[in-house]
Amino acid sequence: MKRSSVKRLELRAFLGCDFTTRPLKPVGLRARNTLKPWLIRQPQRAMSHLVTAEDGRRFKLLRFPASIVHRREEIEGRLRALAHHPAVPRLALADDHHLLVEWATGTTPRADDPHFARRLGESFAALYRVQQSARPRDEVVSTFVACVSELQQAGRLSPGSDARMAARLEAALPGTIPTSILCGDQTLANFVQCEDGSLFMIDPGSFQSALPIDLFFVGNDGLYDRIDRDAFHEGYGDAGGIEFPFLHAGPLAWMQAARQSSLRSRVLDRTSWLERRRKRNLERRVREGLEALQRVLD
Repeated sequence: MKRSSVKRLELRAFLGCDFTTRPLKPVGLRARNTLKPWLIRQPQRAMSHLVTAEDGRRFKLLRFPASIVHRREEIEGRLRALAHHPAVPRLALADDHHLLVEWATGTTPRADDPHFARRLGESFAALYRVQQSARPRDEVVSTFVACVSELQQAGRLSPGSDARMAARLEAALPGTIPTSILCGDQTLANFVQCEDGSLFMIDPGSFQSALPIDLFFVGNDGLYDRIDRDAFHEGYGDAGGIEFPFLHAGPLAWMQAARQSSLRSRVLDRTSWLERRRKRNLERRVREGLEALQRVLD
């Protein structure tokens, strides 16, 4: 019997014979993802389902189609690295195409709730303690200058921007960059606050590793600007969070602007005319990122 077949039998044995599933993504979105492989390659595009076992247990099932099956191992590794993190749901079972994660029951938190801000600070401090190997400054600079070069070649930034960005970053960054596992998609929908006040980060695909940036601190969707910062910093400091994101917020923002502008520009070039609203949102975000980069380069 093939190893994949054995693993699927283990999944069915774990859940029991009589279990139900319900898709967690709208049918229209799943259909569009199927038609556009360049969208579903991202880990957050994995098909996700709420699974209820016959004994009442509930889990989030992530199914990885062939186009993104290589990402399953990466996400599984990060979940295992975060096995003792108080705000990360436990990985219950894994096979070649699925990850089964415990279900967090609660409500979407309010951005203006100081209790949420403090819990969020504590959770991020615990994420940063899962340290990865530090990266040399030259490697970090070259990675993000490559994004600037791509924008430059596409005519979105002026000639010579790559050299000027390299000089700015080399002058601003330390010799080695501490890295950790980060939570890369900072939207309220990716958090669940339970009745007892505990907080869970429920999107396993948003955990990233070996990146010297934190999208949260450089305003990925403005959440950092909306929460109670005093409560956040109090929770972050009390839980022993590392200082790096605060000490180097400027260069982190430059690198993130380059990375996101490059990524979104590639997506924007492929967006169909049918997705006009998505295209407008991408155009706005690309424009804001390019403006931020241009201010640094001027």
